[in-house]
Amino acid sequence: MICITHLPSIAAFADNHLKIEKFTRGDGTYTEVSDLDPAGRVYEIARIIGGDENEKIHLESAKRLIEEAEEYKSGIRD
Repeated sequence: MICITHLPSIAAFADNHLKIEKFTRGDGTYTEVSDLDPAGRVYEIARIIGGDENEKIHLESAKRLIEEAEEYKSGIRD
């Protein structure tokens, strides 16, 4: 299943996190898809929370969201 979201509370529940970026070069528009590692996942969720400025508070919030999502998922899998 694929879920596209701009909500950090939803993104934190992902088992795999892909970052999709669109950019233009010359007359063309291109899309780049990157598979994020755990650190990249925290950074990306922090970016969703606070924009491009990844302040410490945003990174801490992202880590906490991921931890809470993992705790919830482990409870429903048991």
